[in-house]
Amino acid sequence: MATADVGNLLEKVLQPFSSINVASTYQQNSVFIDFILYLVLFMGVTRFAMQKRYEPYGKMIAIVVAVMLTIGMSVAEQRYGFTIGDFSPFVLLLFFALLIFFVYSILKGLGLNSNKLSIGIALLLVYALVTGISPSFYAEMQSWTTVGSILDAVLHIGLVLGMIMSIIGVFQLWPQGP
Repeated sequence: MATADVGNLLEKVLQPFSSINVASTYQQNSVFIDFILYLVLFMGVTRFAMQKRYEPYGKMIAIVVAVMLTIGMSVAEQRYGFTIGDFSPFVLLLFFALLIFFVYSILKGLGLNSNKLSIGIALLLVYALVTGISPSFYAEMQSWTTVGSILDAVLHIGLVLGMIMSIIGVFQLWPQGP
């Protein structure tokens, strides 16, 4: 299958999502979206920091602290009138990194034991999600001055690394000779 065929296939698969404008959806629902993002962030941080330290009840304590921090950040966001979107280029880069880690973790949890293949697939999926699901958002991101160029370069470097790591990872899956 040629590269153009793969691109056309991906375009056809993601066509139903092309009308979604991520930026306007975020503007309309920023409080809810930020709440979810804060909750995910604080759940990870508090579980990492507290779960083993407070062993029998560590998970419960981590959840309670995460919810309290999330509510506090949401109230502060409302009171002081800022959103995560105000830091958009940096948050977007952090979001890409978290999304790559999330996909990698799912692949490892599903039993894909090759680190290179897992990371490669994660990089390729994130590239496909960012460029394919909302082309209007991707075009807007590219139009940002210096930051847009840097984010676009990071995405393309991730694409190249993802392809290289996927190829290496696939070859590592084959059993070695006697």
